[in-house]
Amino acid sequence: MKKKSFYTRREFIKTSAKGLAAGSVVPFFNRASLVSLSDTNRKIIYRTLGRTGLKLSAVSFGIMRSDTPALISKAIHMGINHFDTAYSYQGGNNEKMLGEVLKKEKARDRVVIATKVKLPRDKKTGQYTAEATKSNFIKMFEDSLKRLQTDYVDILYSQNIISAHMVFHEPVLEALTQLKKEGKVRFAGISTHAQEEEVIRETVTRDFYDVLLTAYNFKKHNREAIKAAIAAAFQKGLGIVAMKTQVRGYDASSLGISPYQACLKWVLNNSHITCAIPGMTTFNHLDENHAVMGNTDLSPREARNLGYYSKLLDGHFCHGCRECIGTCLHHLDIPEYQRAYMYYRGYNDRDRALDLVQEVAGYSCADACDSCTVCTAQCSHGIDIAGRIAELRLLEANA
Repeated sequence: MKKKSFYTRREFIKTSAKGLAAGSVVPFFNRASLVSLSDTNRKIIYRTLGRTGLKLSAVSFGIMRSDTPALISKAIHMGINHFDTAYSYQGGNNEKMLGEVLKKEKARDRVVIATKVKLPRDKKTGQYTAEATKSNFIKMFEDSLKRLQTDYVDILYSQNIISAHMVFHEPVLEALTQLKKEGKVRFAGISTHAQEEEVIRETVTRDFYDVLLTAYNFKKHNREAIKAAIAAAFQKGLGIVAMKTQVRGYDASSLGISPYQACLKWVLNNSHITCAIPGMTTFNHLDENHAVMGNTDLSPREARNLGYYSKLLDGHFCHGCRECIGTCLHHLDIPEYQRAYMYYRGYNDRDRALDLVQEVAGYSCADACDSCTVCTAQCSHGIDIAGRIAELRLLEANA
């Protein structure tokens, strides 16, 4: 019988306490390697997640929009061993689904669970509010543990950090430190959707976080700056996970191509990135993405396809640069509205779009925009902001 690659529960808590007592970030599982559950002959690539020592499948699974338990089960049996969720996804049902699947498959000790907590912030400025406390962070995370039917998670992220001043919010640091000491969190992480370079470079100024989850794809206008920041984080020993990799949500069928494998390969060819967590909602998505591990080389044809796809995305893809906010009289968080529009039109996910609009709006989209006779908001990348806002207003009105 092969020896288990994970420490026992007692060893985990003991090691955690020692690491914290030493006053430094110590990798708990330097020799950790996950046992594959694959029952197929498909090729699986596992990469080490920085100083954590975790071995993750290069193609992992972002399950935010997934609501099919059988899809998660199949991914496990195909050898995917890292699943990313969050407290807020599907109103908590996403975590519940994952917990049920892992219980059914008896797979908890063979996979890495990553989840996220996002503390309250001002809808306009992005600054944390008075409710962004240590106790609220811990309470939300404890809810996640119950949903997941586990007493610990492997990675806990402070979610959607969009500026340097948010990186080391003291209540979050205190909460993560306590949770690691109690053995409920193995590794602390941070996730960023915007101002990625700024956030990443601030993250590495202190030796606190173990894992970095960042938006990164071939279309990002600041992809070279993000790449350089990722390299700096890698040198500091952080594990790097990539999201938003495939710019999915814009149909390329009119081009006669499926560009998504090429998008994924483009990301995985960065040796500093451990894995990507593409969102998958169908078995075709799973098969297509999983197959990338059989050959991660980007062929000349695939590179050309990315060129075609890039042109299709012009005027549609939000880069998250946030430059548009200053051109709006009400300083609405337009990038978040653009994300809502992506869910609505790109993914045909009306409920998620509405949830996001309600989350980011201090007042309704309609109330803000009704006071303007002309929309002053402008996108330097050609997106029709006024037109998209109008669609979201209609969506709200008909909700």
